[in-house]
Amino acid sequence: RGGGHSHLQGDVLGLTMSQTHQLVRFVGRAARAQPVGGSHQSVTGILCLSGLPRVLLSSVVAHECLHAYMRLRNVSISLDVEEGLAQLMAFLWLEQYRPEGEGRDHEARLSAFHRNLIHEHPSLVYGDGFRAAYAAHHRFGLKPLLDHVAITGLLPE
Repeated sequence: RGGGHSHLQGDVLGLTMSQTHQLVRFVGRAARAQPVGGSHQSVTGILCLSGLPRVLLSSVVAHECLHAYMRLRNVSISLDVEEGLAQLMAFLWLEQYRPEGEGRDHEARLSAFHRNLIHEHPSLVYGDGFRAAYAAHHRFGLKPLLDHVAITGLLPE
């Protein structure tokens, strides 16, 4: 199982791979599996498209790390909430990104360009999801936001 970081017209830039583990017991002659207790998830990898500019690659990693965080906390939420939060992580990374050295002006412009792409994304999942997560982040802060989502599965109002 994994969630991909889609960009612009659906190009996948990153992917978080995870597995769900569930303890089962076998019952009866037919040895039917019955779940015993809860399940847990593990993250088996984060993949990113090669050749991306450093500023974009780092924002994709920030996005995918949110997916990994949710998997490791066993949080199951709607796609728009999860992708909105993941886009929020990418956006926050880009906001604080301060390029250094040769090419820093270009990277700064690229960072601003990608922040705008995230903010203006037209899709319901990535765009509206981000804008809702962004509003909740400004109202409550990051840790309270993530804690609330982990408990309720919803963004705070």
